[in-house]
Amino acid sequence: MKIEKFTESYREREETASALEKMLEKRMETEKTAKMLQGGELQKSEHAGRQPEIRRDLPNCREAMVTGNPFGEASKMDFLQGDNPYLAKGNCGLVSISNALRRIGIDVTEDDVTKYAIEKGLCAFNAYGDVCSNGGTWAELRQQIMRGFGVESDVCYSWSNGSLENIAAAIDRGEGVVISVNSDLLYGNDMGCVPQAGQFLSNHCVAVTGIAREAGTGEIKGVFIADSGRGKPEDACRYLTTEEFHEAYTSVYNSCANITRKR
Repeated sequence: MKIEKFTESYREREETASALEKMLEKRMETEKTAKMLQGGELQKSEHAGRQPEIRRDLPNCREAMVTGNPFGEASKMDFLQGDNPYLAKGNCGLVSISNALRRIGIDVTEDDVTKYAIEKGLCAFNAYGDVCSNGGTWAELRQQIMRGFGVESDVCYSWSNGSLENIAAAIDRGEGVVISVNSDLLYGNDMGCVPQAGQFLSNHCVAVTGIAREAGTGEIKGVFIADSGRGKPEDACRYLTTEEFHEAYTSVYNSCANITRKR
């Protein structure tokens, strides 16, 4: 009887020690991540050459560490597409390119990018057609347009190298990022074009401008975008929770990101 009690007591102490060891490992990992965010690897990029901004006003973070400087860059972001002399109202991808390039230090405007794309035949354009279709692009065209402004980029699909984690890493490095999304899911209209596969199609582009992480754990909690689709000033720095981001981007058929390469 004494032996059984001793064995049981020993087993309980062993289980407790194991649990404490796991808690300690988790705490050490959390501290390591927090230190990295505060002054380590995330500060290697020139664009992010500042401490991540601490925010306590995001809806799903008690204390957020924000990289990419989306609030500081908001005044540079174009939130109104179609404001050009080329009859191109559907140029969300072109405006997003100008926003992404501006973030990495290339001073271009919607007019500059739209003019270049039309002249090079790198966007949809019909002077006698529907102006809302003029300026439309797809990922490979956006890649060629960026190259025309001296910037190489990669086309990264959401189910592989265009994942949220890879996009976040690109923002941390100071790269420009343009993603294709479904506008109806992004705006909560629930009227997206559904293909035979039963998924929503990508039909709109935005630029990613920042990433929010929970300060204590390093977990990605949200994404900042510059969106020209609605013409709202607040969309120059719009915040999406990770759930909203995945709904409008990751879950969308054929969604992808154009991510600039280190220069």
